[in-house]
Amino acid sequence: MGGHAPGRQGPDAARGRRLRGRVLLLVPVRGRLRHQSRGADRRRARGLLLDGALGHARPQRLRAQADRHDGQGPPRQGRCRVLDHEDRPRDPSRGRRHRAGEVRRAGRGHQAKLSCVEAARARRRDHPGRDAGVKHATSGAIRIHYQDTGEGEPVLVLNGWTGSGLIWPQAWVDDLARDFRLLRVDNRGTGHSEITDDPFTISDMAGDAVAVLDAEGVDSAHVFGLSMGGMIAQTIALEHPERVRTLVLAATAPPAPENVAPEPEVLAQLLAPRDPGLPPGHYMGAIWGAICAPDFPQRRPDVLDALVAAVMAKPTPLEVIMLQLQAIVGFVDPDRLGSIATTTLVLHGTDDPLLPVENGRRLGKLVPDARYEELAGVGHLVPWEAPERTSELMREVLL
Repeated sequence: MGGHAPGRQGPDAARGRRLRGRVLLLVPVRGRLRHQSRGADRRRARGLLLDGALGHARPQRLRAQADRHDGQGPPRQGRCRVLDHEDRPRDPSRGRRHRAGEVRRAGRGHQAKLSCVEAARARRRDHPGRDAGVKHATSGAIRIHYQDTGEGEPVLVLNGWTGSGLIWPQAWVDDLARDFRLLRVDNRGTGHSEITDDPFTISDMAGDAVAVLDAEGVDSAHVFGLSMGGMIAQTIALEHPERVRTLVLAATAPPAPENVAPEPEVLAQLLAPRDPGLPPGHYMGAIWGAICAPDFPQRRPDVLDALVAAVMAKPTPLEVIMLQLQAIVGFVDPDRLGSIATTTLVLHGTDDPLLPVENGRRLGKLVPDARYEELAGVGHLVPWEAPERTSELMREVLL
């Protein structure tokens, strides 16, 4: 989500601007912007949203360019590190735009045989000890990591765009684990889960979550999904209804075209040029701070700092972020929600700038007999900003 250094010109800058427009789109609106703001911010956001919605092929182009060889010398294997969870560059001047350039330049030289994803997999096989003690399920050809915590009725916990199952707030996890068995899933390509270089859909990620239930011999579970994880949860309820006991959808959106776009001001903030001299933690703190309630970073800096530290400890590769974005763009057909028969709780913060509260209101109406709860003064990071209230409402529905 990084920006350019001020004053940067030329084709690299143009490529970075195009990339940022696609990366930052979380809930694309096909053909129009549903947000009610006016003026230049509205027009700018509409352009970004349409740019992202039309950018389906971008991940494939990145991979194709990564696999090209110009025959001008030996392959630069180090360039593949952008796709390795552990070996991402940590130099504060090496932002997301720079890493995108690394993907495009990866593998040059006629002797290069591996794609960046394959090289990352090879490094992972060479160091099996670093994943010691974690649990995996197999979904097709992909290993999906998950953590199994607590005792009681099982709850699948699914995170959102760019997030893994490793970054949930520990106090919230510990609280729920007193009454439930939490299966916190790393969506494919995040956390310890295996990286894929093939396009995938929300339905594919729903299948990954069901594979975790299969691995544990769990016939059915409660399903909690945040943001993109809520889209995955909706899909599990639609495609695997027998596996869902209850559904909790937090800070998420219905399928397009019923979804509501992010606030233009937030997109503008995320697109602002980055000072390359800033430490990575400071920059990431600003990014995550932009999507919570306005006063939350000042009120609970400790919670935000812990989130940023968890994200930076196991960052999600850019290629996976792009593939997730492509999956979100393909999340369509809200009429399907009328067939959901399971008990459903919809939670949404009134101050969510990334997925405005109207998303939750619409979702609560589209899912039959859903219980809708608004969290006053809460932004997009529901379990971080309102852990006690989130747990309380979940217990009312799940127990």
